[in-house]
Amino acid sequence: MKKEILKAISAVMAVTLTAAIFVSCGRSAKEPEDSLVPTETYTAATVEAMDEDGLNVLIQEVLGEQKWDGDYSKLTDIQRKKIVNKMEQQGYNVAVTDNGVVYYDYVPTAQEDEIAEVVQQVLGEEKQWDGDYNSLSTQEKAAVRDKLNDRGYDVDLGKDGFEFKNEAIRREETTSPYYNSLPSREQIAAAVANVLGNDGYSKWDGSMASLTKKQQEDILQQLNDYGFDLAVNSKGEFYIIHSPSNTVTFEKAYTAAPIGGTTQAPTAPATTKPTGTTENQTGTMATEVKTAPKLESTKLSGFGGTGGDGFYDVAATSDGGYIAVAQFRSKDGDFAGTDSTWGGTRSAVVKFDKNGSYTWKTTLGDMKKNLNAENGVTLAAIAELADGSFIAVGYADARTLGTKKGDPMDAILLKVSTAGEQEWLKRFSGSQADEFLSVAAAPDGGFVVGGFTYSSDGDFSGLPAECDLAILMKFNASGEKQWMQSYNGGTNSAQISAVAVTGQGYIYASCNAACALGSYLQLDMAKMAGYGKADAIVMKFTPEGEMIAYRAIAGSGSDQIDCIAVADGGGVVIGGASTRNNRDDSVFAGKFCQGKADAFVIRLDASLRVEWVNVFGGADNDLITDIVPVKGGYVAVGRSSSNNVDFGFLSGEGVTDGFLLTLSENGSDVGKYALSGNNQEICFGVAAPSAKKIVVVGMTNSTTHHFSALSPTPVQNPVCFIEWLDVK
Repeated sequence: MKKEILKAISAVMAVTLTAAIFVSCGRSAKEPEDSLVPTETYTAATVEAMDEDGLNVLIQEVLGEQKWDGDYSKLTDIQRKKIVNKMEQQGYNVAVTDNGVVYYDYVPTAQEDEIAEVVQQVLGEEKQWDGDYNSLSTQEKAAVRDKLNDRGYDVDLGKDGFEFKNEAIRREETTSPYYNSLPSREQIAAAVANVLGNDGYSKWDGSMASLTKKQQEDILQQLNDYGFDLAVNSKGEFYIIHSPSNTVTFEKAYTAAPIGGTTQAPTAPATTKPTGTTENQTGTMATEVKTAPKLESTKLSGFGGTGGDGFYDVAATSDGGYIAVAQFRSKDGDFAGTDSTWGGTRSAVVKFDKNGSYTWKTTLGDMKKNLNAENGVTLAAIAELADGSFIAVGYADARTLGTKKGDPMDAILLKVSTAGEQEWLKRFSGSQADEFLSVAAAPDGGFVVGGFTYSSDGDFSGLPAECDLAILMKFNASGEKQWMQSYNGGTNSAQISAVAVTGQGYIYASCNAACALGSYLQLDMAKMAGYGKADAIVMKFTPEGEMIAYRAIAGSGSDQIDCIAVADGGGVVIGGASTRNNRDDSVFAGKFCQGKADAFVIRLDASLRVEWVNVFGGADNDLITDIVPVKGGYVAVGRSSSNNVDFGFLSGEGVTDGFLLTLSENGSDVGKYALSGNNQEICFGVAAPSAKKIVVVGMTNSTTHHFSALSPTPVQNPVCFIEWLDVK
């Protein structure tokens, strides 16, 4: 079952931050001038690197009698310049950093007169351009960008000018992961605190311009030795020396991707509607309106009995059907024939074919005498593996499954064959609570699982004791652990709520954590977020489990992510809820919270930079629970207790209503669909079995409006529901 973490804790901003930063030699560079045309930059190359043996010979020639030991950090500036000159003579464009040689492709930029020519073409004869980039409307800027792209430039819109770039990928293995990045707020703060001391840092106004030249140089020394390539201009802005059009201040610095990827502080979303743009219900701006996918309901059916049941997750299957996990208490109806001695919550894996017809189910439960009233066996998520079998994850205190007496909860893995036969069941446990909450298949045939543990013994031996740990684990197809990563939440909640894996094996995971800065400064979660009562974090990992980027989804209140999916074209789309925001550097800047908690959908690129944000709110609690990419955009599902503002299309007669939202690929258009009745319903999962079909699952005990024809009809307790829709 997906867990929400809206626990209240104090949010205290720390005056010191720790970082592995060491003092070394400083760097200098010419300060970039304000101009429409960015200074020409270099981007990492896709060309082959020089043969390692040949490179070592070249470096030894530069060093002369000094023996080359492979440590680039020991090279002087003069030696580095000589190495660069020798390599340029052989046709390489390179830089030498403390971590190795970086290879670059030249990035062409249009000259100012060519840009002016294109701008005038866009404006026509009636309007004369004054040379000021910001005098152009958003629509005019976009038209100029498109014309420059047609001429062969790789250009995008920047804050103060056109940004020229290319698609070459940085050679991660030969350079610092920070080299092409701007520093995060935490990294700047750590360097400032080390230079000024705790007392000086506590009195600092947050502006680099207010510091002395010597203090600025000392701060730059620390950051650049850590792998950055930074300088500070007269405005107190950090900029990348080899890409000076990128700047960031401490105030605007984001907790973006300090462990890798290009980090550039995003511009806060516009709060007024610029000329030539469109604005949807949430205030998200888009220069081009794209139509959201249209849905048409073709089949609604129920599943369950009279005891109280619900579907909590669903996944598309390779045969065009889908598979769902249910939690149930019924012993009749569709769950007739289960062991009559079972008590508490039980779980099932249920398979449906390409027509939405029931195929088979397999169930798990425990004897009533072993259980407390509300405990039992809970399957929370499911995925289809590369061989066509299925892996379900969850947690249990069922002693017939092997849980020891006194254990609060054990994490479980269940593998089921294509025919519905249980292949194996495995527990991962310590003496405290352990739960798996999310799962995604990996291209190597294995799978990735997210959850949390409070144990430091048993299967979780070696982890910190008496603290909540968000855990991410990789297994092979046989259920053997390949690696595990854990992130410390202290005595506050921390959990990996959702995971997604790309076709190349890269892993995206969302972490919900209630860890503020201050007394929790030493905790992993507080270092990555720690801005509000509860924050959410998106992380990116290599297939081997190394974190390469993260992004805080953090306002000043409580934020949570319930779902994450790999987006078409790279990156991810996420959904969840946020309570409030008064931070102008958060992803929710400019978004007013309508009620207790607003639902959100956010798209991030492959470096976890924000591409667009949509927020949907009413007067009460609203939440996105799952999301799936479809042709032309996305389908998100969730639940709402509101029936006004963005959720005025719901009946509002029951406790909560279910809903579907369709979003265009750039977030500029939104369609809304109600799954509401006279009582309570929650949409928990959505999947796309084909390009033309989606399926939504959840639970309801309503008998009117959308659910008036549901069979079996809920009596006193909820039943599972399945909504089968066509994508138009």
